[in-house]
Amino acid sequence: MKKYIYVLFAFFLFHAGTSHAQIKFGIYTGLGISRLGSANLDFKSAGSYTLGTIASIPIKNNFQFVTGFSYEILQASRNQLVFRTDGKLAWGRNSMNTQLGYFTIPAIMKYTLKVKKKPTWYVEGGGYASYLTSFKTQGTIGYKYPIFPEDEYNEPLSRYNRLAAGISFGTGFYINSHFSIGGRYNYGLTSLNSEKVNFQNTQFLLSYYF
Repeated sequence: MKKYIYVLFAFFLFHAGTSHAQIKFGIYTGLGISRLGSANLDFKSAGSYTLGTIASIPIKNNFQFVTGFSYEILQASRNQLVFRTDGKLAWGRNSMNTQLGYFTIPAIMKYTLKVKKKPTWYVEGGGYASYLTSFKTQGTIGYKYPIFPEDEYNEPLSRYNRLAAGISFGTGFYINSHFSIGGRYNYGLTSLNSEKVNFQNTQFLLSYYF
């Protein structure tokens, strides 16, 4: 599935580079809720944020192809009961906080509804490709009986796949010719590591077009 996402990206970017239509540029920022998804691990949702640029390319009628560049911080946390496996009687809490930074290129098809030739509302769908640029994954194991010092650990970057891809869809509306607000849901199709963990991210975005 991942290779098909990358081929789709290449096609969209080629179309963007060869298009002679008037391109609208802009910037956007937003907050969101991200979650690590796994069949074997229970993660809690945490905050996320993004900042990026927009290039909106008219295609036909009310359709546009939207791409750009963005930097995203995705987070998740886990807190579970654990027991020692070295023969010593002890139990405790295993807490883990994960923060990953991604450089992302979206490839989105957008349909805009116009009223009196002015854009009002839109729906969108497509995909994205990301590259992992930073990480911070730390945890603590604290045993309660008998009392042991807390063991801190930090997972190495080598545990994660640097490339990621997924699908996106969303909706929103235009405040005026320059501003729009909307929501977008991103679902990862690639695994972050060997444990088949992927990210899901819901974003609330504010965009400004020049």
